[in-house]
Amino acid sequence: MNKNKIPEEISSEICDSALSTASIFDCCKFCQENKHRFKDDECPDCTSPYTTDSFTGPQSKQNLSNHIRSSSHASACVALHVACTNWKRVLLLMNGDWHNGTNPLEIPGHVVHAEGVFKNLSSLNDTERNQIFSEYTRFLIVRHPFERLLSAYRNKLEGRTASARYFQRRIGRQIIKAFRVNPSNHSLTHGDDVTFAEFIQYLLTPELSLSNQSNYNEHWEPITKLCNPCIMKYNLLGKFETLLDDSALALYLAGADHLTFPTGHKPSSTRKQLRKYFDPLSISAIRRLYEIYAEDFRLFDYSLEDVLGFEFG
Repeated sequence: MNKNKIPEEISSEICDSALSTASIFDCCKFCQENKHRFKDDECPDCTSPYTTDSFTGPQSKQNLSNHIRSSSHASACVALHVACTNWKRVLLLMNGDWHNGTNPLEIPGHVVHAEGVFKNLSSLNDTERNQIFSEYTRFLIVRHPFERLLSAYRNKLEGRTASARYFQRRIGRQIIKAFRVNPSNHSLTHGDDVTFAEFIQYLLTPELSLSNQSNYNEHWEPITKLCNPCIMKYNLLGKFETLLDDSALALYLAGADHLTFPTGHKPSSTRKQLRKYFDPLSISAIRRLYEIYAEDFRLFDYSLEDVLGFEFG
């Protein structure tokens, strides 16, 4: 099957009804290109061809580190809290750097998150980067901005892992000291009971939450800033809501369809919790928070309906 050929006679309606069928990946690609076209329409300042000249600012150069290059002519921007660990497991298998089987879930999480495991675009020279822009399959999986934000909060500030304790000591204590009235000694010492409202207050206080007044922590930095979609021109823009279908298509387009994205991954309960965490927030706070993630909402076609039940006028 020619992976670059899109049957003109296939309609997007047919694609939508048969997205998970392995034999109609050409059809899926047609649907993906329609999805991708929406993003391009929202990016009027995109340049073509996409070369390293597009990365002119220090922020764009810095965010090249989020783009992982695979040895199988694929490049992915792996945003945290968007099936990040499982995608890194699959990319490790694509690179042939795991020799104890082909089940991604058997690869320990700490292995794929270790420093230096993957080559990212920031470690490449301009010639190698231009090759990725012109020859590689580039893909990105996105998630509802507020769902991803809540996932980060629950994982790093409510969690009890070693990584969570690090964030609680480093950021949680800072939040409690800045925003809590009469905090306990335990809270000031451990920072392990930050409320969601306090976390949002922290995000809305740029002098505390922004690094060098330009970037948030990568766990809650908007994906548009992490992954430069208006520069990278991804071949595939998938969504967390259709993770298995879009991941299968990404592997197919990358020539790695002998691998399978983990189908036994633990379903996220974050979406079910959105109203519980967001309802107590003021409309003013949600509006200001929306402004931080406005480009993610706009480019990736998400809405506030799931959180508020209505959109801002």
